[in-house]
Amino acid sequence: MSRQIRTIGFGAGGHAKVILDILLEQNQCSIIGLLDNDAARWGTTVFGVPILGDDFELDKLIAEQGITAFFLGVGAVKSLAHRRKLYEYACDKGLGPLNIIHASSHVSKRALTGDGVTVMAAATINAAAVIGDNVIINTGAI
Repeated sequence: MSRQIRTIGFGAGGHAKVILDILLEQNQCSIIGLLDNDAARWGTTVFGVPILGDDFELDKLIAEQGITAFFLGVGAVKSLAHRRKLYEYACDKGLGPLNIIHASSHVSKRALTGDGVTVMAAATINAAAVIGDNVIINTGAI
């Protein structure tokens, strides 16, 4: 890509590390930083990506850094509510959700995927599958 997409991530825990690993391997976007509500993480890094503050930094970062895309490094173990809220928050700010697909996964050209879809390592999405927006297809899923 001649001009990489300027991207921000939400979350800096375990799920974010897996997402960052995929994105850093692909080298198709410029990850400006991560936002995380745990103040103890601010000022640190994950794989060299800085944790810049909480979600309320987003407007400033959009204006100052030209961010146009986002990804969610927040999983959904107990509830989808927080993940859904962050997705809608970023979309409402005019950011586009990244589709993140691990190189070892297989997504049929005859499957339909929504926006903000994450397909982890060794996952398979077969023909005629329909995957909605903001969905995680986890490692090894078929």
